[in-house]
Amino acid sequence: MDKAWIKIISVTGAVGVVGLLFSTLMVKLFSHEIVSLLGSEKIFHIIIVLIGVFAIGLILAILKPKVQAKISAQAAPNKNINIKYESSNHNGDNHF
Repeated sequence: MDKAWIKIISVTGAVGVVGLLFSTLMVKLFSHEIVSLLGSEKIFHIIIVLIGVFAIGLILAILKPKVQAKISAQAAPNKNINIKYESSNHNGDNHF
């Protein structure tokens, strides 16, 4: 594995792993032996299937609701901050 892929995976996580697997698949799939064995028509169908799978994956990733944002938005209004110093009181949140 190249040092570039190690850096990519350390930054992006699972997306980098999928990219590495896809890159490895493309190198193996388009080798001369595989193309001559399957023929150009079957390779074309495989390319169409791969593009379809990636398109469906992208659409699902875009349309997937973000659960984490909803939880943090609901938790924010319920804050009750109460700070007491030696000679003063402060009641409320600290948004300046």
